Amino acid sequence: VPAMVKPAQSAYAPITRARGQSLTNLLPPTDGREHDPLERWKGAPVMSWGVGGTFVTIFPKSIPRYAIGQTTPVTVRTVGEVKVQNIKDLDPLQDHLAKFPGPLKGKSKKKEAISWLSAGIEAMEKEFPDATFYSHLSLEDKRSIERLLLWKLLRVFIEHDGVLEGSQTVDKAVRDVLTPETMGMQSEGAPLFTAADTPKAATSMQADGVDSGAIEKIRLDLLKGDRETAV
Repeated sequence: VPAMVKPAQSAYAPITRARGQSLTNLLPPTDGREHDPLERWKGAPVMSWGVGGTFVTIFPKSIPRYAIGQTTPVTVRTVGEVKVQNIKDLDPLQDHLAKFPGPLKGKSKKKEAISWLSAGIEAMEKEFPDATFYSHLSLEDKRSIERLLLWKLLRVFIEHDGVLEGSQTVDKAVRDVLTPETMGMQSEGAPLFTAADTPKAATSMQADGVDSGAIEKIRLDLLKGDRETAV
């Protein structure tokens, strides 16, 4: 007869912890503040942002006081210590972000900034989510795609000295970022479809039908920014 197995302890056993200090037995002040309908004399945490990532915090302090004939103490709320910290100490930046070669003044650090952006883009592309079904992506994945797009546009912005439109070169660079499918298109004037690719009208009833090949060519011309050819 096998020995009886001892019942294992329940994984959902209640977890006990030290009880925090109760705020129901606060001692009201006697200087008129006890009449405040908002009861601000009880105190509340205060946090504020400052210049350069400065973070100022202050938390009220609770001081227990015992009186004759009472088994439990009463709590007096006083002003706590004002602490001034920097967000860099509370939440340090990633090494890559902390090494940004800025500020950019003129063209002195243009090459360094482009190299820094290229390295960041390469790192983000390694973790790029599958965007085949964009509507089914999570919010974080969509933000990753948008962040990568922003970095690529910023690199084009720096490469062309703060210009994102106005010349064929920069227009093509922006278009390649926004619509990557235009990068593999043939040069202007070359046919995008052969005669075999264009569906022929089988009967006279289809003579006035929509030519899918022509519609696709118009779409690609518009993607390339060639509005005159598309029209």
